[in-house]
Amino acid sequence: MESDLEEVAKHCHTELHFYTQCVQKHPDTWQTDCKGEKEAVTRCAEANVESLRLVKKACAPEITVYQACLKANVGTPTECVGVLRELYNCHNTVMEGLKEARRLEGERGGKGSRVM
Repeated sequence: MESDLEEVAKHCHTELHFYTQCVQKHPDTWQTDCKGEKEAVTRCAEANVESLRLVKKACAPEITVYQACLKANVGTPTECVGVLRELYNCHNTVMEGLKEARRLEGERGGKGSRVM
């Protein structure tokens, strides 16, 4: 997941900067006051970070279950650790597949089809 964050920082540094500034200016209300900035980071990441697009598509069921769990357990998010683990495992599976596809593409000299 660290490489995903590095890719977001690389491609979306301006959006991240404005989001971070907003959160710092609104420490108690950032979740509502910085919604636009957060959405800008999300749009940028989805447009520019291939691995995030792949994870979002492949792990959609796990993401949905995790979001529902958090919503149902606002006061006790630790109840969602097992669900988060499933999402983490899905993420890792997708990343390993992407890594393997890139390795194979490199062996072919970059010829052939690209991964979504």
